[in-house]
Formats: sequence, structure tokens, C-alpha cells
Amino acid sequence: SDYAILLAVTLLAYWPLSLFICGVKGDAINYFLAMRFNSSEALHHGIFPSWSPYINLGYPLHADMQAGVWNPVALILSLTRTYDIYMLQAETLLTIFISGISMHLLCGYFGMNRITRLSIAAAWMLNGYITDAGQFLNWLYAAAYLPLVFYSALRCFGSFRTKDAFLLGASCS
Repeated sequence: SDYAILLAVTLLAYWPLSLFICGVKGDAINYFLAMRFNSSEALHHGIFPSWSPYINLGYPLHADMQAGVWNPVALILSLTRTYDIYMLQAETLLTIFISGISMHLLCGYFGMNRITRLSIAAAWMLNGYITDAGQFLNWLYAAAYLPLVFYSALRCFGSFRTKDAFLLGASCS
């Protein structure tokens, strides 16, 4: 399947992350890991992660768009277990994989053949912006979902279906 090929490209191209040899750096560790850990801990204690007393003598996690409280992927990952460095790297790889899927869908909308769709999707996953934005998860999410936003908007404007409208809303979030 095309998605299995894109997953293999993701895992092979980013092998230091996928094999946990080399981790993400910079703001991914200093900021995103701390915020997601605090959110995950709150969720595991049955509390909505609206406030963290451990950051800056108190910090409104729910009000920070970068903290990941409202991010569906980060929320689902946080519910599975306590968020740690391995989850952060898995989220980074998952986001890169999602970027390939979304570009693949957009290319399919324009009727490109399979090889062209796979080539463009792989090029999108491996472009310099995505490779460089690894420490800024919110930028990585923006690059991953941008083709999906275009894809779902084109489908909505072409022939409106509730499913496409939901996809547009979800991808814009």
C-alpha cells in the first residue's frame, strides 16, 4: 500500500529518531516536552490540563496554543501513557508521516498517477522545512496539515459533503 511505503520512508529517512539513537533537540526538549508532560500528568490524575503549578509559578496550559492541550494527536498520545521523550519522538515521526499522507491525498485529488503521488509525498516529508522544523512541533504540524487543508477545502468547494467539511475543520484545527 502507498501508506506503508510512506511509513517506511519516514522510518528510514529519520532513522536516528525512529531507532532512538539521537533525539530531538532545542525547543522540542526545553518547551514541548515539559508542556506535554504536564498535560499528560494532569490527564492521568483525572484533571483537565488547564493549569500547571510547576511552570513559572503557575501557567495556564489550556491558553497556550503551543502546549498541545487542544492538539488531538498530543491528547491521544498523552492518554495512552505518561508523555516522555519517547512519546515526543514518536509524535514527531507521526507528524512527518501525516505530512506525507496529506500530500499524497492532495496529489490524488489532482489525478496524478501513483508514482508521482508517492514521489511528491516523499519529497514533502523530506523537504528542508520539515527536517529543520523538528524542534518546533507547532511548525511541523502546520507543514503536515497544510496539504490536507487544501485537499479538504477543494473537496468542500467542489461538491459539498459533511465528511469533507468535518475533515476541513479537523485539519484546520
